[in-house]
Amino acid sequence: MGPGSIRKEDVEIVDQPSHVENLPKPSHVTEIDTFRVVGLTTDDEQFYTAFSEERRKKVFRKVDVRLVPMLALLYLICHIDRANIGNAKIEGMVQDLGMTGVQYNTVLSIFFIPYVLFEVPSNILLKKFKRPSTYLGVLVVSWGIVMTCTGLVKNFAGLMTTRVLLGIFEAGFFPGAIYLCSYWYMPKDLALRISYFYCASALSGAFSGLLAAAIAKMDGTGGLEGWRWIFILEGLLSVVLGVMCFFFLIDTPAFSTRWLSADEIRFLELSMFIKQGGTSSEETSFKMRDLKKVLQNWRIYVQAYFLLCQSALSYGTKFTLPTITQAMGFSSTNAQLTSAPPYVVAAISAIIFARLSDRFYWRMPFVAIPMIIVVIAYAILFSPQRRPRLQARSSLLRRRPRRSRYLPDSIRGRIMERE
Repeated sequence: MGPGSIRKEDVEIVDQPSHVENLPKPSHVTEIDTFRVVGLTTDDEQFYTAFSEERRKKVFRKVDVRLVPMLALLYLICHIDRANIGNAKIEGMVQDLGMTGVQYNTVLSIFFIPYVLFEVPSNILLKKFKRPSTYLGVLVVSWGIVMTCTGLVKNFAGLMTTRVLLGIFEAGFFPGAIYLCSYWYMPKDLALRISYFYCASALSGAFSGLLAAAIAKMDGTGGLEGWRWIFILEGLLSVVLGVMCFFFLIDTPAFSTRWLSADEIRFLELSMFIKQGGTSSEETSFKMRDLKKVLQNWRIYVQAYFLLCQSALSYGTKFTLPTITQAMGFSSTNAQLTSAPPYVVAAISAIIFARLSDRFYWRMPFVAIPMIIVVIAYAILFSPQRRPRLQARSSLLRRRPRRSRYLPDSIRGRIMERE
């Protein structure tokens, strides 16, 4: 066995392979799984390459069961909590709080300012935690409390305050969830898993309408309007799920000795070491020069522009669809229910495009094709020639294409670009 290599009995609770910090500066580079790796010992390389495909699939099945459903459920409730204000509106929230249309639009917009500002700082803070589940759990409980308090606001100022706080606490969840997944999966394995998050995001629109239709029937219970109960009950659900994070959300491979064998932990830690190109835990700490390199990557700005355009369409639809359907003559209950079908179609498309993208391991066409479909759908929707049936069908296509997997593959998960 080579000096400094990982043995079964050497696996301990660390974020990276424990032998990495004490290795002398290596002079050779190993090519493995399309990655150029510095500092991988011969013994570790032999162990990694000898780890059979069947054993790898078994490991990832165990990880999938414990990680993906929990994160997808949390992402679903995250989107329900940020978008249920559209459901509350058609139940009389604007009138009860004495708000104008401009004030309502301001409330919708104010959420995104702290959301954008706190995403990156939140992930920097997350890296300070040995157990990501603790940090993510605190975020979920916090926004659940804020959501519950939203059901008790008395005026426009109170609603503005809760929306700002909601943006702060929700900002860290999605980037934090992706960061947690990066401990477990190679880049080529991430696309399908992330598609489940987007599937949950899409389904949140359907569940939000269904839940709102049911909860709104509590109008008058406890002397509270139905729209208040939408916020209160969905906020309490978030608190419960946040508490569950502390007990059921898995952390890094090194903290998973109860359900992973020493060999499986060694394989997963080596996977992380390999995809980082041989970077140790000290080298992966935050440095301003790393941020500078990221900001100089032109792909970031192309993707940011795509996301800006897609998010404007997506959230514009999500926040206003219940109001639009009510304006078409539906009752508030039926308006809540008829807002669900587009999101069901979106959930199905998220899985289909992710599987095709993984199958061909080619991201570009599976970003471009959905975007073209969205353009066509909106062209039909806003056509001066009113064709209600065709426009209704086009609404099923009006969902943003799933492109978040393209960016990590483009910059390869490591700040220093490989030759």
